[in-house]
Amino acid sequence: MRKAALVCLLSCLLTSQTRAQTDSTRSVRGRVTNSRGQPLAGAIVAVFNSSKGTPTDQDGFYLLSNVPNEATLVFMNFGYQLLVQSVPNQANVLNQQVLNVSLEIAPEELPPMGATAAYKAINKNTSHMAGLYELPAQTGAAMDRKAYFPTGTVGMIQYVAHHLRYPAQAKLAKVEGDVLVEFTVTPIGAIEGVKVSKSLFPACDQEALRVVRQMPRWVAAQQLGQLVSSVYVVPIRFALK
Repeated sequence: MRKAALVCLLSCLLTSQTRAQTDSTRSVRGRVTNSRGQPLAGAIVAVFNSSKGTPTDQDGFYLLSNVPNEATLVFMNFGYQLLVQSVPNQANVLNQQVLNVSLEIAPEELPPMGATAAYKAINKNTSHMAGLYELPAQTGAAMDRKAYFPTGTVGMIQYVAHHLRYPAQAKLAKVEGDVLVEFTVTPIGAIEGVKVSKSLFPACDQEALRVVRQMPRWVAAQQLGQLVSSVYVVPIRFALK
């Protein structure tokens, strides 16, 4: 009798634990399209501030499992504006939430704003940003697709222009030049392993690291049909004029 009661108690505890876990997470599925309703294949859908993410299939559909309640999703695709969308708390009886989104085409020109010396330098001469290069891969197989900033090179220039701040110490010392920052783009587009590969000035180095670490997720590289990690180096320029 006591054994049967113990088994019943354990069963209730396990059921309660499973239900609590299910109540705290859900599956999110949907479709990513452009403003014309056309599907976007290979778009990245990721849970903000986590390592969970997935690309859309050839018809633009995606499925994410065990997404925390109150989570925020990030949608990105080359040539389109980044979209950050909270997940509504309206799951169906199967504990699934449907979230369809439409991405807008990214503007090709730099925004007419910004008064920092860094912005003026980038706005005047963007060629140095084309110096972004990929470090050799660990394997000999060629990449099917290299990783890229979600809105392309222009989008990366815009991002740096908006976020880079010229350190006061560097201004006083009249320091100018480039900081080379190395980083890894993971298979889900997260930025990791950020470090300085060419130093300029301590305060400039730290500011360049901050800007790169806070970049949105990239679209990951693809090799032999699989999303893979890749390592890149980007120059961050500091110019007073």
